[in-house]
Amino acid sequence: MSSSSLIRTLLMACLGLLLGMIGIDNMTGHFRYSFDLAELGDGIGIVPVAVGLFGLGEILSTPSAGAVKDIISPRLR
Repeated sequence: MSSSSLIRTLLMACLGLLLGMIGIDNMTGHFRYSFDLAELGDGIGIVPVAVGLFGLGEILSTPSAGAVKDIISPRLR
């Protein structure tokens, strides 16, 4: 599934399975992992998850990209 570390791959697969289990069970009709919220009865949509993960990645990468190590003062003539 991935060429990176096996542990990271297994953790991401387990996280995906846990997110996929949220909603109403097809066999019994009981709510699974909905925490008594009716909005989670249909599960979590792929679009909000994708937008949230993209936003989280941008939030984590932005501060490190804008770090300035040395302050260069201009020389006026």
